Amino acid sequence: MKNKILSIFCCIVYSSLVGLIFYLIKINAISDGTEDTKYFIYITIIIIIFILLLIYHLVFFNLNNFKNLILMSVFSIISILLMEIIFDYSNFKKLIYIKNISINKNINLKKLYLKLSKNNQDLKFSFSPNAINLDFKKHFFFSNNSNAKSFLCIENSGPIIINNDKFGFNNDNSAWSQKQPYLFIGDSFVQGWCVKSKNNFVYKYNNKSLNLGVQNTGPLIQFAILKEYYRYIKPKKIIWFYYEGNDFDDLNHEKRKKILRKYLINSLFSQQLLKRQFEVDKQNDFALKKFIKFSTNSTNTNTDQNYVKYVNLKNILKLKNIRTLVNNILFKGFLYEKILVEAKKFSELNNIELIMVYLPSYERYKLKNNFIRDIHYNRILKIYKKNNLNFIDLKKDFFDKKDTLAMYPQKKRGHFNEKGHDELSQFLKINIK
Repeated sequence: MKNKILSIFCCIVYSSLVGLIFYLIKINAISDGTEDTKYFIYITIIIIIFILLLIYHLVFFNLNNFKNLILMSVFSIISILLMEIIFDYSNFKKLIYIKNISINKNINLKKLYLKLSKNNQDLKFSFSPNAINLDFKKHFFFSNNSNAKSFLCIENSGPIIINNDKFGFNNDNSAWSQKQPYLFIGDSFVQGWCVKSKNNFVYKYNNKSLNLGVQNTGPLIQFAILKEYYRYIKPKKIIWFYYEGNDFDDLNHEKRKKILRKYLINSLFSQQLLKRQFEVDKQNDFALKKFIKFSTNSTNTNTDQNYVKYVNLKNILKLKNIRTLVNNILFKGFLYEKILVEAKKFSELNNIELIMVYLPSYERYKLKNNFIRDIHYNRILKIYKKNNLNFIDLKKDFFDKKDTLAMYPQKKRGHFNEKGHDELSQFLKINIK
């Protein structure tokens, strides 16, 4: 009986190791050479472990019975799939909880936009780059409609409508004429969700700052934005935010886009977006028509609470949750480090000071279970120190010392309220001269 249990256990271990090997091979292939060769070291170590375990098993256990071997293999596969389903259900419950603590869980953006546009037929909508772009092979645009009023979001103080500048970012056009402005890069927190333009921390820090923050972007798109638009100005400092909530996930999606990888591989690559704003506007208008036509009319249905209707069989078979967990635990940030190394070269070449800013997530202070988040936090700071990058640790030096949840609307999940933007801007004024 003892030998059978050990055999079953070994089969589970074998299956897991094989799956991990193929997963690491897949990651390295997707990276198209931009990831560190340490992946090959991981793969080699796992293969060696696999061979040693197999030899041990063959020497000490009787595997002559082919039928038993087949049964154990099937049992191993079923066990792994069962583990995947358990992880999937756990993530489903977590998503439901996060939705319930979100400030805008019942807001229908399409319906609200249509209502607002009745009084302003020229009103645009603020899209993420992934929503704008349809053909990733030809181009990849980053900004929204130029010189237009754009519905940005709603969380706390009513709908936020901003005036986009001539390149579709959340600035006044005068910001582009400043000499050596402070240039801010990041995602929606930097862009200024969900407060009026002159209440976001970038503007409050210095009203001569240039804000190139864009929603739902990660480090690779942000690096591309920097390389495309810095030509128009010569910033004094680049202040680049890393958001622990989703920047790593965004990067995993972005690295699959060949056109985005070109910014990292070829230092001279550019889409010449400064000269193509007409195309950017046209693409945004097309995305808006698609949004109005195909968006659903309801965002809060009872089916959201039903796991059977939520489950994706394809993702289960692909072991998406197990792969994500392994990826998080083994997180080393090779690609992110590669981006930062190139960004540092770029900033030094252009005589610009680069400052990285680590921005913690709402979940860190609400959910408290920070095992994975701490892995990322420690690794990101290690990358900054290893490459002698100037950085500001907002987790340790700012948010850990504050009533962080009070900086969010009604202490619910969303973006900073005016209090949060104001206090953050004051901190940045003291720490970035």
